[in-house]
Amino acid sequence: MKTLLLALSFLIALQFSGYCQKTNDTSAEKITQIRYDFVSGAKYGTDRHLSITRDSIIYDSRMNYYDLSVRIHIPNRPDLWPDLVKLINLEEFDKIKNGESEVNSDGSDEYITVQTSVKSHKEVNGRLYNNSINSLKDKLKNIISDLKNYL
Repeated sequence: MKTLLLALSFLIALQFSGYCQKTNDTSAEKITQIRYDFVSGAKYGTDRHLSITRDSIIYDSRMNYYDLSVRIHIPNRPDLWPDLVKLINLEEFDKIKNGESEVNSDGSDEYITVQTSVKSHKEVNGRLYNNSINSLKDKLKNIISDLKNYL
């Protein structure tokens, strides 16, 4: 009886100390939006903005000189969101070194922004991509190409 009481006391002590509690990590970042922006500084350039969430894809394109704009808003495919999210390692993404802006010299800038439940992670003209970020960038560009079929 003494052993049972001692074991029960030990389990209660563990419960109160937190060792047996399941941890609900509410600070874990969940990706809520992925944005790809291509901004052209050229007079005849085209700006492209792609925003993807679990539910939707929004694409905006603007031809600067002609002041023409196109907006496409479609539902997201259920398989696309998990494919994109698994390519993003936020720790690696934050290590990407931003490049200098090239818009002022008739160049263009590329932005990738990953919005999470905690904060926004952004890179501009990133250098030293790893393979998963390159794959993400390629997928985003392919989505833009596919969206042109909607026009």
